[in-house]
Amino acid sequence: MTQDNPLKSGFFPEVPPWVAELVSRHNAGVAHIVLLHGNIDDYFAVGDGYAPLSTLLAELTGRRQIVVSCNVSTGISVRRGAADLVAALTGRSPAALEQRADEVTAALQKLSREPLEMLEVLDRLFRDETPGRRRIAVIFEYFGSLAPAASGRPTTRSEKAAAISLHRWGNDPALRERSPLIVLIERRIGDILPEAFEGNAGFSPIEIPLPAEDARARYVEHFWRTRAAAGLPEARRGLAPCEVARLAGGLALTELEDLLLETWGLGHTVADSEILDRKIEILHRSYGDILEVVRPAFDLSAVGGLDYVKTYLREVASVMKSGERRHVPMGILIMGPPGTGKTFVISCFAKECGLLVVKAKNLRAKYVGESERNQERFFAVITALAPVIVIIDESEQEQGSRDPDRQDHPVDARMRAQGFQFWGDSSHRGSILRIDITNWPRLMDPAMLRSGRTDVKIPVLYPDEAARAAIFAAQCRRHHLVLAADVSHDALAARTDGYSPADLEQVVLLADRFATQDRRPTGAAAAVEARHFEQALHDFMLPRRDRLEIDRMTLQALEECSRRSLVPANAEQIMAELRARGLTP
Repeated sequence: MTQDNPLKSGFFPEVPPWVAELVSRHNAGVAHIVLLHGNIDDYFAVGDGYAPLSTLLAELTGRRQIVVSCNVSTGISVRRGAADLVAALTGRSPAALEQRADEVTAALQKLSREPLEMLEVLDRLFRDETPGRRRIAVIFEYFGSLAPAASGRPTTRSEKAAAISLHRWGNDPALRERSPLIVLIERRIGDILPEAFEGNAGFSPIEIPLPAEDARARYVEHFWRTRAAAGLPEARRGLAPCEVARLAGGLALTELEDLLLETWGLGHTVADSEILDRKIEILHRSYGDILEVVRPAFDLSAVGGLDYVKTYLREVASVMKSGERRHVPMGILIMGPPGTGKTFVISCFAKECGLLVVKAKNLRAKYVGESERNQERFFAVITALAPVIVIIDESEQEQGSRDPDRQDHPVDARMRAQGFQFWGDSSHRGSILRIDITNWPRLMDPAMLRSGRTDVKIPVLYPDEAARAAIFAAQCRRHHLVLAADVSHDALAARTDGYSPADLEQVVLLADRFATQDRRPTGAAAAVEARHFEQALHDFMLPRRDRLEIDRMTLQALEECSRRSLVPANAEQIMAELRARGLTP
């Protein structure tokens, strides 16, 4: 088998790993059909600048005698070797055809755009055994439009034909011996009919990743350098290239270019807020079906009580900012009864870290293979966004424990195994911090709760009297209440035993409403007085709760706690009350 070695041409200033993988797999005879997926629409460093994927593929196929590209819109386009292609299809001499350019042009114009006829032309090309015409490259653009995944609808005849043709080409020993290079291009593997590559011996998928931080920094430097001739003042650049690159995790180079062009065109300097806004815009547009971006409004100073939690989370935020990745836990579990402020305290922690925060949406879908593809996309995007905080709310539903008495659904089993592998990868420590929030930690899979996936488990329980006073003070600050001198947070705390932080917030908001109603006729800017809180406490009806259920959630949270320093100060009192109600560990 003749070897291609385009990597020695000096075309690439630094050979991307996926390019090296493509060349090595093909030259080793492992794969003559390669699917390029992922970041296919980006720029790539080639020569002294940057170019799209088509330019890069032109270099990789530069030693091929016949190079064609095809898609359902334009049909077959000849990039190199037009006369050789027509000769292979007609049986005529290439030398004679090279003297008759008009005949070659006419023959090419007759090539159909119909998928079935395109496949027949390629079949004839691959079957041609004329010596010297075996070095063929075929590039399928948007292959998913030729053989799209069914997704619950019937597959058409041409779609089946495209999948079968690819499968046949991959398993044909004679074709493999001729060493063609067949490149498929599609953003997602899941958009292609699985029959095209399942059991296909000559097929190999290769993902083109989003650019790494150093690649983004080099591109920013290139962008400013190429515009220096336009007289762009250095002061207009704003952040340094390395800082732009750090903040722009998850952006493709084309998206980074849009950001730089926009800020430059408007006369702005590049600021971190603009980068974050652009990232969020792109995430909503491209990944809104699988994740939600969280933009916290408050830091941990807005949290009342929970001093033991805030102290630890501030330590984590500090080491994440400093880059001391080894001291960041792989995962944190926040557990306790509903209404205790678990989600709020984690949102405030995210604000304290100053990092991008995302929430996973439900990744499960009704069509075969879609759930796994959603999870793959989710893992890929958060890896590209790092450093990032990932919040999994109601985690017991996302990562439920396996039932030993029944067999897992295959989809659940595959997703669980994929999740265990990803969340247990120690290379993510300090760059992807997963935070689970649950009422029922024992409903989570023990494999997810083990050290190395979830290193720290923190109980967040109903507040004691001192914590309730602190919560009242924090809630009044957060909602910008002006309090009269007769308002005592300690007195309010003494009257609200059994109230959750969510209940206390409702009391604060009711008191403010009563104060507003009082001052509305006069237009005066009166403060919220003790009598308004008295009205609120009288009006507010504490929700009916299942006491036994709350007690069990509390007990589980205390028993699963991973550190003595993270046990609430009133833990002994809580355990005594649980025992008094007949609930024991």
